[in-house]
Amino acid sequence: MTRKSWVLCIIFVVVVTRVEIHGEENISDAIRSLREQVNALLDHRQQDYNALEASLKHAIEKNTELFVLKNEIKQLRILFLLAMVIFVHRKEITSLHGGNGNEAKNEKLRVRWLGSAVTELQGEVAEVLRTRNVSEELAERSRMKGELALLKGDIAAVGKGIRNLGGRITKIEAALGTIRVDIAAMKERFSLLFRTYADISSQLNSIQIEVKSLKCDSSSANVNSLIEHRINVERGEEGREREMEKKTRTVTAGTVVGTVSSYFGESSTGNSDPKTTAVASHSVPRRRLVRKHYLKQKGYRMRLNDRLKSLEHKIFLTMKEGVSLEKRITMYENQEWSGLSKRIKSLEKVQIELSRKISNISNKNEVFTNNIDESLGSRLFDSLRSLEDAVERNNSSTKWELMRLGVNAAQKAAELSLTREELNNLRRTVQALSVSASKLQEKSDKQEKVIDRLNATCSIIDFHRSSITSFISSSLESSNDAFSNFEELEDRYHLIRHNLTSDCAQNESINEPMDGLRLLEAGKEGRPILVFCHEGWIVIARRIDGTLDFDRNWNDYSLGFGSPISEYWIGNEFLHRFTNSDNCTSLRIDMLDIYGQHWRAEYNSFRIESKENGYRLDVYGYSGNATDALSYQNGMAFSAKDRDMDTSTTHCARNYHGGWWFSQCQHANLNGKYSLGLTWFRSDINQWMSIASSEMSIRRNTDCRS
Repeated sequence: MTRKSWVLCIIFVVVVTRVEIHGEENISDAIRSLREQVNALLDHRQQDYNALEASLKHAIEKNTELFVLKNEIKQLRILFLLAMVIFVHRKEITSLHGGNGNEAKNEKLRVRWLGSAVTELQGEVAEVLRTRNVSEELAERSRMKGELALLKGDIAAVGKGIRNLGGRITKIEAALGTIRVDIAAMKERFSLLFRTYADISSQLNSIQIEVKSLKCDSSSANVNSLIEHRINVERGEEGREREMEKKTRTVTAGTVVGTVSSYFGESSTGNSDPKTTAVASHSVPRRRLVRKHYLKQKGYRMRLNDRLKSLEHKIFLTMKEGVSLEKRITMYENQEWSGLSKRIKSLEKVQIELSRKISNISNKNEVFTNNIDESLGSRLFDSLRSLEDAVERNNSSTKWELMRLGVNAAQKAAELSLTREELNNLRRTVQALSVSASKLQEKSDKQEKVIDRLNATCSIIDFHRSSITSFISSSLESSNDAFSNFEELEDRYHLIRHNLTSDCAQNESINEPMDGLRLLEAGKEGRPILVFCHEGWIVIARRIDGTLDFDRNWNDYSLGFGSPISEYWIGNEFLHRFTNSDNCTSLRIDMLDIYGQHWRAEYNSFRIESKENGYRLDVYGYSGNATDALSYQNGMAFSAKDRDMDTSTTHCARNYHGGWWFSQCQHANLNGKYSLGLTWFRSDINQWMSIASSEMSIRRNTDCRS
């Protein structure tokens, strides 16, 4: 019985181990196949999104809004051509009627007006072209709304499936917990049975040892009794006479011996011979010992039988409990396998539901692709067909794999951790899709704003078009009045410009002083310029308090900067126009040093060359009390911080923070950094003067004014 129980336990452990190994392999294969299916579905979804994006780009190119904008551009061009035709027609009419000297002026004004109109039309066309991209974004927005709706539906379906899958996984984990508890209880019962079997086997061994010891004791007792019997017989023959004398005692002993013999099953009578009676009388102590030993052995046998019966009863109960336990294990396995089959069927239903959702998504994609170009639709249809085939193949393989799944607690817990990780990856993917959807929504909002701006721009374009049309009609009706007004304005402008002078000399006809701000003509072709006149001199540069930064680039020095009534530089281009006509310009430099002493340097000839020559300095004919320091820079081009025109190895303008006619580097610099770089070299004492303020002025020589 014990060996059979041990063999059954070993067989059961081996079977459970094999089932565990097989279940682990099946679960790992199933989860690996599910992971591959999910990755394949995600790849196919990404391909579908790429194809949809390409289709959107293709559809945007065929947007009807572009044709509307092109038609508007054509209408603007037609209006412009009509204006040109009307202008040419009026010109022909004017030429037929003949004209006077004002005809050329009118033609110039008409050309200017038409040039401005053309410029405005070009600006409108450019604005229309800029709004073209906005119209494309409008079309893309309408497409993206549909895509967002589909994407939101897909995300909702995937999220619902993931939530359902999470609930099922939670239920499976709870079932696994109960299975673990049951397995732990079974293991405890098996350990209890093993301990019971060990106790029974040890008790059986002890009983066998006791039985052997009892047999040895009984055999030794029999031998001792025989030896004692022989000794007593010999002694009985020798003392037969003495025992004969004691008949009464012998009769009593015979009675006792008869009683003992009757107890052991021996027959005795009162007519025994004396020899037998003597032997019996001598064997009385031995028989008492044998009776005592027999009774003791009988008690041992009874206790041994009781223990054997109790052990047999325990073994019977143990076998019965083992049989019931085997039945319970078989029933439990059947129940677990039925539960697992139900779970597998539920997983298959989930897979079928996912397949149905995928087929619904595929149908939606087919409906979407029917609205796009035929070639793109065929490609999308083929890709969706291949996707459905792959899903069907995956479904069949998944069913086949799911049928092979075997449940094992430990391995399934380990694989469930991997499943949780994959579920987290899917959640992160869904979150990424949600982020992309939010970004698309933000882009859609931006596109709505752009569309609003586009609508506003279109309304502005319509307004400008109507205003241009009305302006063209009104301008064509009132062109004669406008031309006459333009002629009057032009005559006034030429009259004012003709009355302008090119210097600050006093007007002798009205005896009016020319000090202060005056508008002068800078050259024959240059525009008028506002300058400051002082005692007949034109102030071209002034440094007072350092409020104006003179560390500027070459172009700023060319155009001029500052205010004529404050710190100021008139500009190298105006100096060139004032001094380049003839060699009749004088230069005067008034300076005040830091000690309050006044200094002056005058040059009879001062000329600045053109921009192409770098505004080169030509100065001659010094007079004054400040010594001739400017002639050291004679013949040098003008340098600034961004253009080094000096002959020094260093960048003089950058080092002294101002533009000047530097050479190596300077003897005079009135444009440097205030309180540091305004210097004038006195050659009579061979020292530098620090200048607190300076003013440079020019005028035409008196012998050249006529």
